Amino acid sequence: MANVVKLNIPTSTGINLSEFSSKKMFCPVTKQIENVYAIPLDLIDEEVHNPGRINGTDHSNSHQIYDDLITNPQGQIEPTCAKFNKSTGKFRLIYGYNRLWAFKMARKSGFNIANTSNYEMWVRIHTGTKISEITQQIRENGNKPPAKPATREDMVFQLQRLISVGGLDDAVNDLSFDCMSDEIQREVAKRWMKTNVPLWGGRKFRGLWNSYCASGQATASNFKNWIKTDMSSYFINNNDEGVTKEMVIEQMGRDFIKSGDIFNMKSGEERFTLAVYFTTQYNAYNAAALLVNISRKKFKEKPSRIVVVQAVNGVTSNKIENQRKSKVEDLSEWHDHMKHVVDKIYWVPQSRSEISKHYNSGDWARVDNF
Repeated sequence: MANVVKLNIPTSTGINLSEFSSKKMFCPVTKQIENVYAIPLDLIDEEVHNPGRINGTDHSNSHQIYDDLITNPQGQIEPTCAKFNKSTGKFRLIYGYNRLWAFKMARKSGFNIANTSNYEMWVRIHTGTKISEITQQIRENGNKPPAKPATREDMVFQLQRLISVGGLDDAVNDLSFDCMSDEIQREVAKRWMKTNVPLWGGRKFRGLWNSYCASGQATASNFKNWIKTDMSSYFINNNDEGVTKEMVIEQMGRDFIKSGDIFNMKSGEERFTLAVYFTTQYNAYNAAALLVNISRKKFKEKPSRIVVVQAVNGVTSNKIENQRKSKVEDLSEWHDHMKHVVDKIYWVPQSRSEISKHYNSGDWARVDNF
């Protein structure tokens, strides 16, 4: 056990840390040697929900840490992090939930852990801001093995938390994140991720940003990316084809539309069939599978009409209209040289001005008939 070392502890912690044994450990999150303290497990107030994971701690991910903890001759090799809560008299864990679970399992099963006594866990004490706290949670969850890497859902959840406390505001120019254009928001978020969680600021960023923008938690000024379930709801409520929610439930046995669903329609005395597709594919009418699937549907099942509900995700407000024009040209070329398959494209509103103008009134950004 390390000797007690009396240190200058900020009074803001609300507790005399010199009462606990201390030593120095390298922290992968801060990437520097830190003072850490041997905190009894009973003084660590494990929150019901792990703030770093949207679905909480997955205890199955802790087994690898548990096995290493009870067999490693060094015992705990990386510190956890906590903040003292004056109201409870306990330490609130910021990250290290898997390690806390592993410590509790070791105590319950009677296995010893090297370099500790009475199953005290080595903890770095956090005294910084909420922004700093969330930043460190994102770094820990997004970067550090051997725990299971954070999912995209986790990272979207954390990005939302960071933005909500002003973590991506421009303090120099006194500009809040939600007042930035969507192009600048994307650039700022990507730069922050690349600095703090390189994997998520690189090849995974596009998927992360699209999911964030489609999450319903993005700032009002942001470019809106869509997911197909939301596109289905918007189409059911606002289409000109005569498709209603009652019709979807009656004919499909569910309250949403899947790509390729065919409806039996009636207009006056005329009866016809209508196929509906949803797509967010970047090259929908060029190199993607959508056009092949639609063409196969047209040839084999012979619907009277085919309409597509289209989003162009992953771009910005100043590029959205050019992207739509390009896709219309691709589809027109297919119709001219192959066969007419699509009768109409409904374009969902996505840019800031489109959301303001069309979204709440249930209008479309653009409708193309072929």
